[in-house]
Amino acid sequence: MTVKNIPRGDLVGLSRTLKAWLESLKDGVNVSTDFDRDDIYGTTDQIIRTLTAGGSITLSTPQNIDTDADVEFDSIVLGDLTALRLIGTDGTKKIISIADLTSWITGTTNQIIVTDDGDGSITLSLSSGIDTGSIATKTANYTTLITDSTILIAGTSNTVTVNLLTAVGNEGKKYNLKCIDDTFACDVDGAGTETIDGELTMDLILHETITIQSDNVGWWVI
Repeated sequence: MTVKNIPRGDLVGLSRTLKAWLESLKDGVNVSTDFDRDDIYGTTDQIIRTLTAGGSITLSTPQNIDTDADVEFDSIVLGDLTALRLIGTDGTKKIISIADLTSWITGTTNQIIVTDDGDGSITLSLSSGIDTGSIATKTANYTTLITDSTILIAGTSNTVTVNLLTAVGNEGKKYNLKCIDDTFACDVDGAGTETIDGELTMDLILHETITIQSDNVGWWVI
C-alpha cells in the first residue's frame, strides 16, 4: 500500500501510537477499561457478577463450593426415591427410600410387636393388652375386651354369661371374675372351643371369685 501526501508530523504521531500499542501486546491481550462488561451476565441464585471500581469483574456463587462445607437448599427433588417414604443410605452410602421399616425397627419377643403397614408407616403394639385396673358390673351377657380387668357378674334378673375374648394372640392377659348375685346363674364361657381349666364353661356361685390367664391357647384359673 502506498501512502501519499501525509504530513511528516502526522506520520511521527502514528508511529508513536503503533509503537505503544505493540508494547501493550508483549504480555498478552490488553483489556482496557473500555471493555463492554455488560457482555458478561450472571444467573440468579447460581452465578453472581460483581463490577469493581477498577473496571474488572468478579464472578462468585451464592455459597462456598467445598466438599467439607454444609450445603443449604430450599428444596430438592430426588427422582429415584419413592414419595412419602423415609430415607436412609445403602452400603454404598447412596440415598434410598426405606420400603419396609421393620428392617430398621425391631420389636422384642412377648413385649413390643412391630408391623409394617405397607405405606411407609409401622404400627407398634403389645403382645397383650395393658391392664387398666378397671372394674365393671355386668347384668346382661357380655363379651370381654382387652382393656377389661375385673368384672362383677350380677345374675339378678336373668342368667348372665361373660364370653371371653380369644386367648390366641393375648398370651398373659388376665381377668378377675366374681359372682355377686346368683339369683340366676353366673356363667363364664371361652371363645369357640377354647377352654377354661380344660372346660368349655364355668359356673360361679355367689361370692366365688376366679382369676384367669391366657396361655395363647386357652384360659387357666390361677
